[in-house]
Amino acid sequence: MVSLPARSIELGQKSPQSAETAWFLTIAERAAGDAVVLDVAGRIGSAAAPQLTEALSSAGTRGSRIVLELSGVDYISSAGIAAIEHGAARLAAEGKTLVIRGGRGATALCLDLARVPHQ
Repeated sequence: MVSLPARSIELGQKSPQSAETAWFLTIAERAAGDAVVLDVAGRIGSAAAPQLTEALSSAGTRGSRIVLELSGVDYISSAGIAAIEHGAARLAAEGKTLVIRGGRGATALCLDLARVPHQ
């Protein structure tokens, strides 16, 4: 999926972005040594947070070290932060580890403000 660049539009003019391209989220899973890596791209809003929760839970069934790679995420809401915190707590209760890395810009700022440890 491709997200179109934002551009200004005049009042009453339709946006060139559909809801699907403006608020997309993709999660790709891959193995990297002893870890299961979730490469996340797009925006983690309230509609996408359950998808992230499910991906973290599912990855936990295939490995004891889960890496959440957020370098492709340009927005995360409080629902996305809650999904990460819930996933981390669930994995920790199962004796597994969640490593969060790659957050930058607004994503890193949100993680910092919520005091979510990340690299």
